[in-house]
Amino acid sequence: MKKIIPGILFLLLVALFVGSFVTGPMTQSAIEEQIAKINQMPGYKAELVEYQSGWRDAQGKIRVGFDWDLYANMSASDPDIKQKMQEMPAGLLLDVRVKHGPVLLQEGFGTGLAYIELRPDVSSHAELQLFQQKAGIPELFSYQTTIGLLGHAPFVFSSPAFNWVDENGEGELRYGGAQFAGSYNARSRRLIMNGGLAPLSFAGKGGTIQLSAIELVSDLELVNEMVSLGEMSMTMSELAADGELAEGPKGLGGIRDVLVRYHGERDGDETVSMQVQYGIGEITAGGEQVSNINLDMTFERLGIEPLMHYYEQLMALYENAAQAADFQQQQLANMAALGGEFLQYSPAMDISDVSFEWQGGRFAANARVAFDGEGDEMMPADLANPFLLMARLNVDSTVAVDQRLLDTLGVSMMEDTLRERLSAEGQEMSDEDIHEMAVSQLEAVLQQGFLLPTETGYKASFSMNKGAMQLNGQPFSPFGQPAVL
Repeated sequence: MKKIIPGILFLLLVALFVGSFVTGPMTQSAIEEQIAKINQMPGYKAELVEYQSGWRDAQGKIRVGFDWDLYANMSASDPDIKQKMQEMPAGLLLDVRVKHGPVLLQEGFGTGLAYIELRPDVSSHAELQLFQQKAGIPELFSYQTTIGLLGHAPFVFSSPAFNWVDENGEGELRYGGAQFAGSYNARSRRLIMNGGLAPLSFAGKGGTIQLSAIELVSDLELVNEMVSLGEMSMTMSELAADGELAEGPKGLGGIRDVLVRYHGERDGDETVSMQVQYGIGEITAGGEQVSNINLDMTFERLGIEPLMHYYEQLMALYENAAQAADFQQQQLANMAALGGEFLQYSPAMDISDVSFEWQGGRFAANARVAFDGEGDEMMPADLANPFLLMARLNVDSTVAVDQRLLDTLGVSMMEDTLRERLSAEGQEMSDEDIHEMAVSQLEAVLQQGFLLPTETGYKASFSMNKGAMQLNGQPFSPFGQPAVL
């Protein structure tokens, strides 16, 4: 026992003192690897400005910001916007402080590759320094993480609460702060995070804006830049505005009960399904109110490799695009070239619910579109043949609208169409006459049988199987004859 104890103590000393010479370079490599990953993300840039590594610790600076050159390329058709993008600041400088492992003493005794802190360096930003001083906060935000020896890295991101009052009396900003905590495992690429932004409000001469707390929860496996498996959700109870901000035909009154939810899972060895849901309890804007808005859709059998190929082509296009027109044309060409890769897995899109309520009326629809990718490989020329594509499509969809919504939204859309046509022809008509004509035209549309009457309103159904189409259960063709291929 007397010999074992000194041996153990010797090994601990080796781990404490000699191990730092190993973990120091490993930590720098890990930081540089994360910077490289940031630079692979569209619209972002990062660089390691300086880094001095010692025996037990290290310090340096990282500059992070938006890739304004990319946004300038995307706005090349508008010289003014492009010029503004090119004049935007390079980014924010972050102080990096590192404690090397394998023995870490930040919060008691622990082990790990390194403990890392990131804090903004505002020494060259007089306005940010003045803001921090007036707001009474030591820093804009902070980030701490411990990189474990096996790749597991718990982290915490936080920003302080503050109350800032403009000295010229232009307004007052109140912010409750932010707190996010989670972990990332470099081996499994699993990201767990939860937290949120506390309420924020601004009151000025032109009105007020109030934003409630925003909560974020995620448990994801990052397969690649385009594919994530697992769950993620974001909720916000209210965004409200009044005064000048809420006035006028486009003024925002408020948004309530916002939900964004994502679920991803493998549905094959080489494919994934992705479900997204967007829900809004109520939107008030321009004096109008829309409520119970919901969009729930699932993309099935999406090829993992084609998604990555699309991402790589898109990033290359962003970096090299010179004009918006060229960008759009090349993007369409890239999508067409990758079409065969996606279609070989027989992808499907299932829109289980699209619905909303407006002025007491309700609209609801659902649809499923599936492609049969079995058989011969799809060539680029095949993708340009609509009849060949239709022969492989299976479509089922329904639409339901109640009488009240048809009487309001339907007539309103007809009125807008009539006004645009009259304006183009240089003619004028009273609002009463436009309304009567819109009602008459809507009745004429209903008599054509595209919408069938129900107890509460109207509905329509459309299906297509191997090119044969049906509308409301009857053979139908937009070409004037049954479309059977």
